[in-house]
Order: sequence, then structure tokens, then C-alpha cells
Amino acid sequence: LGAMIFDHLVIDHTLYFLPPGVTDAASFYLVGFIHNGSYVGGFIGTIIAILILPILIFRSRKKADV
Repeated sequence: LGAMIFDHLVIDHTLYFLPPGVTDAASFYLVGFIHNGSYVGGFIGTIIAILILPILIFRSRKKADV
């Protein structure tokens, strides 16, 4: 369940911020890391998550204020 939620939060929300090719790459690495334990995928996925999570948090706070 945690992996499914993580997939949804990171990969689905990535669609709003990145061009399609980048999103496909991000999805590939993240899914590979979650399901196969790929170190390279995990490293890249972690960087992507670190970059995107602050944006998601900011967006959710912005929505909460309205």
C-alpha cells in the first residue's frame, strides 16, 4: 500500500510539472526502485522526489488556505 501511495503521489503529480519524456523516465526509475530495489532507480527517484515534494507541499498548503 505504501508503494502504491508513493507511486501515486510522486509519479501522478509529476505529470503536472515535467514534460512527458521526463515523466516517463521518472516513472520508470521510481517503479523500478519500488518493485525491484534498483539502486540507480532509487537514487534518481529519490532526487526527483526531493525536488517535487516541496512543490506538492506548497500546492496543498495553498489549496488549504483558500
